[in-house]
Amino acid sequence: MSASAHDSRPIIVGLDGSDSSLAALRWALHEAVTAQVPVEVIHCWEPQDFTDVLFASAHELSTASVCLLQTEVSAAVRGMAGPPAVTQSSVHGRAATALLQRSGNARMIVLGAREKRAVRDLLRGPVERTVRRHATCPVVVVDRHGRVVTGPEASAGTGDPAAGAEDPARSPG
Repeated sequence: MSASAHDSRPIIVGLDGSDSSLAALRWALHEAVTAQVPVEVIHCWEPQDFTDVLFASAHELSTASVCLLQTEVSAAVRGMAGPPAVTQSSVHGRAATALLQRSGNARMIVLGAREKRAVRDLLRGPVERTVRRHATCPVVVVDRHGRVVTGPEASAGTGDPAAGAEDPARSPG
């Protein structure tokens, strides 16, 4: 599918608070400025471990998710001249499911590369792999240094989203 100048579908970013997801957010914000499109930042929450199940209420987990979104998005757009419109979505449920549901109306999905595998990742399967296999839009994966490590072929979506990803002028400071 070819993107046009009038393609205002949002860039979707999956945020989990890791260094690579924060770099993915910054990369996506700069890409959105270039493409003149909005960004939707999604953080999914559900009980992650035994402690969450026993001691954390749904309200507490939801509140923590909203706080993470507000803090990280505010930090990422701080200092940007003319940041894109940003929507923040705190979603109860699995990240892969939420991202795949939005992929049909997205310009692209941007994720941070998983550098460490937690036990819960082994049990659920990596979000990145699931989204890359099943999304109906291009998927870009960014490492903690802001470099694109996986992206769509040049013929998909907007062309080469990696263009300029290693350009220091585009890298937020």
